[in-house]
Amino acid sequence: SMSTITYLIYHDSEGDIKLIRPAKGTNPDEGSTDLNGWTLRYYYYELENRGEWMDTHYWNGTTWVSRTPRPNRVASWTSGAWTWNAEDFKNLVREERNLRLGKSDWAVLPDSTITGNDLELVKAYRTDLRNFPNTTMPSSGRLEDLIWPAAPLFIG
Repeated sequence: SMSTITYLIYHDSEGDIKLIRPAKGTNPDEGSTDLNGWTLRYYYYELENRGEWMDTHYWNGTTWVSRTPRPNRVASWTSGAWTWNAEDFKNLVREERNLRLGKSDWAVLPDSTITGNDLELVKAYRTDLRNFPNTTMPSSGRLEDLIWPAAPLFIG
């Protein structure tokens, strides 16, 4: 029934959900704001996966509306859409690039047994990785949509 509050959902001024917690006992008034400036909404239904629901819904001022999940860690919900700073996104790409460079470091160390053509392949791959953050980034803002340079097979 609509009378039983299942969750307390707090959202920011853009409608982005910041916190979902089970309702219990006496609850603050619906529409009130907490110390963070987040507004409280009552929710009367069971949520199977709170984290997923939080990521795929927002408050549009009247009701809960579906949205695409957050495309990346630096995206924020503004004016009913995901937005992010291109430089912040490039920093995420650089983090991943640095991990990939790290996995091939061993191949270019002085004591490496990699020589000849294989060494040239690794060096070319590492150059491609270093240049990668300057390539065109996907409009989706999803790291999963990036097409990385292919590592030589022996790098793994």
